[in-house]
Amino acid sequence: MVRSEGQMVKGQRQRAVASGSRWLGRADWMEAGQQLLMSEGIAGMRLTKLTKRLKVSTGSFYHHFSDMDDYLGALADYFNVAQVQGLVAELAAESPDPMVRIRHLASRSLKSSLFALDRAMRVWAASDPRAAASVKQAEKIVLDFIADAFEHIGFGRKEARTRARILLTAAITPLLSSTKEEEKLFREEVLAVLLESEPGGSRQAAPKSGSPPRQGARGGKRSTAKNSAAAA
Repeated sequence: MVRSEGQMVKGQRQRAVASGSRWLGRADWMEAGQQLLMSEGIAGMRLTKLTKRLKVSTGSFYHHFSDMDDYLGALADYFNVAQVQGLVAELAAESPDPMVRIRHLASRSLKSSLFALDRAMRVWAASDPRAAASVKQAEKIVLDFIADAFEHIGFGRKEARTRARILLTAAITPLLSSTKEEEKLFREEVLAVLLESEPGGSRQAAPKSGSPPRQGARGGKRSTAKNSAAAA
């Protein structure tokens, strides 16, 4: 009698439970792959290393993925779908204050190792179009999120997107000689400069509804560098 795929999967689960092993879900393999990507890069992505990291056999892997190429495609998509989109959605719901949303994006990304993962994804993207597509989509999500925050502070759409690009670029290209604390301070300083600078010097940005007025050095309504850093 030929067993169906469902019967085989059920049998695998039963054997895993009987042996005391864990039955892993698709997300478990994604998380393990991201950890391996950050520690060893795409060159170190091997099924034997994944199973060793998860302390399981290959049975669960082949239930979720047809082969390693299928897995890598799913791993690339998981970056922008689970990590980036999920984080941005959480932050957008947490606070109406655009400055709070921007600072929380930076602090939450550091705590979740998202910056380190982003760098590993960019190295992978140089040799795999699937990773490149995922990074591009993630960039768009983050840029839209930051630009929207700058617009709510009072900048026009073009200026808001320019500032978003500068801030994101500063966040993803740290100097190798800098410490984490120095990088955090640098991002705050960049944010403060972006809030204070006005090309042409003829317009003062006024916060949109839902954002409290911010006192600036020019008598305008944007925060100073010290106020930004103190609120982080």
